[in-house]
Amino acid sequence: MDQTLISPNQTTRIALLAENEIIMSKQAFIEKVDELCALLEEIIGQFKKYGTAFGDLDPTPFEFAILLFRERLAPQLSEGFDAHPVAAFWGGTNTGKSTLVNSIYREVVSPSGSTAGFTKRLIAVGNPARLNGLVGSRKSWVKLNQLPDDSFLTPDKILFCPVVPEETTKRVFELPVLIDTPDIDSSNTNSGKQAYLALELADIAVWVTTSQKYKDKVGLDFLETVMNLGIPRIDVFNQTMPRHSEAIEDLRNEYDKRWPENERFFILVDECVVSNELIPEVAVEQLSEKLKTLSKDFAKRRYSAGLHALRKSAGSLLQTLEIFSERKKACEKLLTQINTLLDESLYGPLRRLPGHEMPFELQSAMLRVIGPRLRSTIGDFLSSGIGLATQVLSSFFSTVTGRKNGNYESVDAIKERDKIDIETAVNIIDSAGHNLYEKIRNKVAKGGPSLINRLHSSLKKSELPDRKVLLEELMTLYAEKKKETVNPIISRFEENLEKFCTENPLMIETIKYAVPGISALASLAAAVFSIHSLAILPGVTEYFLGVVAVPIYRKLEDSLPEGFMNLAQNIGKEAFIKKARNEFIKSRRAIFVEAGNRVVKPIEEILATGGNTRDEIEILLRELESEWISPNVGN
Repeated sequence: MDQTLISPNQTTRIALLAENEIIMSKQAFIEKVDELCALLEEIIGQFKKYGTAFGDLDPTPFEFAILLFRERLAPQLSEGFDAHPVAAFWGGTNTGKSTLVNSIYREVVSPSGSTAGFTKRLIAVGNPARLNGLVGSRKSWVKLNQLPDDSFLTPDKILFCPVVPEETTKRVFELPVLIDTPDIDSSNTNSGKQAYLALELADIAVWVTTSQKYKDKVGLDFLETVMNLGIPRIDVFNQTMPRHSEAIEDLRNEYDKRWPENERFFILVDECVVSNELIPEVAVEQLSEKLKTLSKDFAKRRYSAGLHALRKSAGSLLQTLEIFSERKKACEKLLTQINTLLDESLYGPLRRLPGHEMPFELQSAMLRVIGPRLRSTIGDFLSSGIGLATQVLSSFFSTVTGRKNGNYESVDAIKERDKIDIETAVNIIDSAGHNLYEKIRNKVAKGGPSLINRLHSSLKKSELPDRKVLLEELMTLYAEKKKETVNPIISRFEENLEKFCTENPLMIETIKYAVPGISALASLAAAVFSIHSLAILPGVTEYFLGVVAVPIYRKLEDSLPEGFMNLAQNIGKEAFIKKARNEFIKSRRAIFVEAGNRVVKPIEEILATGGNTRDEIEILLRELESEWISPNVGN
């Protein structure tokens, strides 16, 4: 387009649109950073929660990525790449960090002393506007002009910015903002934490070391983090003397070997007389000039360093995520194998307990509904608390055989059924648990994989309870869950049966005519009706009444009119009756299966490792890199 045809208003509008596009692009980057960090924090939580599964894996790449993206890259975008750089002075105990900062500024801005750990807070000096911009782009940071009392509760992220004369700030205007940090190897935990917090702010790292400190592991590990963040680094060998030449050469070789691709500068500061806490200006002149040089046109350096760190972090993250994902698969596979084993030895037998096929509560409900409609003495049984089909049968058999106190005396079938099933379940759970733990121990003894070893170590802390405790736990669980899940099924069934009887009066009349006048036989008919309609086999009655009951039951069944038996069987096919029976069986099985989880729950807590977010993280990393190199962000 011909520039002469664009009016001033149009030019302004185009500029505003471009600026708005940049703002939206940066905002998109920051939102993706928040999303990424939330996923990474979730994974770190899994590392902590599932120590057995991931205890040997290093979560550092995830923690590092959160530091990089949330605390460095996102604030840099908010503040702008052209913001004045920040140089942080790090080092071990008594390496002279504070003295160097003071000497560069040519006045005492950071109190120093020979006592180890003298500096306990981050102390920043520079142009006030630059300091305000530094803290303003980072919501969690606080700027103070006076050092807080250590006993006073204050936020962790405090930047102490002492008031410096205006003439001083003008004189050192070309220098970056300087931050003096506590000792990186401080025995004071909070001081060491403060030193690491400066990683969020620094654009230039000034590493101050001595002949005694340059090989310290704490310092070398810290420098690894600095390099991974893409921060340009100046290595200052402080307090240099002629006899240190061999140590200096060793330092050069050691650092060049560790970080050959990273931008570093090496400066010697001769040991000299310190006057009024200042090193002679000539001794720090080279360091001051290097800092000024690095500060010029820093925007491109900051952008390039950010891109380098982003890519390096992404590579490390994806590599660790691959290991993390493989470990999750190993845990899932092992858990599947254990569940398959337990399905045979634990869950299968618990699901097949005979009591599940004995819905005596439903039989009782049928007697309560149908008995009064038959106008029989069944009401006598109900009022005395004996409302079960098996009890009716028992009473009748006692009357027929004349054995009032024999095999057919009345029993509480529900209690008897539950007692036997619970005792059987305890045997099943106890046996399955000990067999499983023994198999795991045997695998460990044979040199199984490390995951099995860690699983075994964790299970030692959660051994199965003894049989008495297990029995008490199961009885309590059964009583609670039956009230919660089974009783509502009985209530709904009884309501549906009442409705069915009301809507089908012919059924009641047919039963009356089919079983004339004898109250005991009428009661038996109601019991047989309930047994047939719920598809209970005669063997169930035998379970409670003894082997003699079976032929008697069949004889009585044969004596009943054919129409009655057909009617009972047809009614048993009604949908609401089938549904109630199936719900009863399902709910009762679930109670015992839940009890069986006592065996596998500790293992699941160890091996069930949460969701896998690898793909989401990989997509976000690609999008963040694309956003960073886009013209709207990078320029």
